[in-house]
Amino acid sequence: MNVSLLEYLQVGPPLLPIAPNPGYSKENTKNAKYNARDITSVGYWSIFNLATITAQITAQYGNILAGATLPSEPMPASPPQVLTSETSFRNRFTLYLDSRIRRSLRAGFQWLLSQNSIDGNSVSMAVIKTGKSSDRPWHCELVAIRRLDGNGNLELSDSIPWETHGSATHPVLTVALALWYIGMLASDNRNWFLP
Repeated sequence: MNVSLLEYLQVGPPLLPIAPNPGYSKENTKNAKYNARDITSVGYWSIFNLATITAQITAQYGNILAGATLPSEPMPASPPQVLTSETSFRNRFTLYLDSRIRRSLRAGFQWLLSQNSIDGNSVSMAVIKTGKSSDRPWHCELVAIRRLDGNGNLELSDSIPWETHGSATHPVLTVALALWYIGMLASDNRNWFLP
């Protein structure tokens, strides 16, 4: 059974159990060219929220979310394994969201192409990075980070709980919808860019 792209992006993965006090994994990636000292200010990305994104999605992407369809795809039902490192998070992300985001972006671009509306859009991929505090007591979440300039000024969005889910009739800002939205923003070569 096919569902709208919006409904496809309303699923939420299961809550991921985190190993208690796993210590800091030596497997976590680091970048020698960039570290915390390079961040000069952190602000609030106030417009990255459900109300603003819903308004922008409806205005800019509503036709895609309603018009593009995909085969319904439930989340894997097996209980998730415990997270112990960045590698285990990457594996869970791949299992629960990577293919879903890729398929949803592909469906969106195919729909744009079928409507002769793809002008100015190109596909771009994002980087998935875990925070250092994998032993924190709260649930897993997505926090979108926007670089304002090349001088270390960043903005952080409100967090989106990992397991958030909604429906096509009562949509919510899920991790899948947020990542799809970031992918669509990144593909818009005319109206959106990062410094």
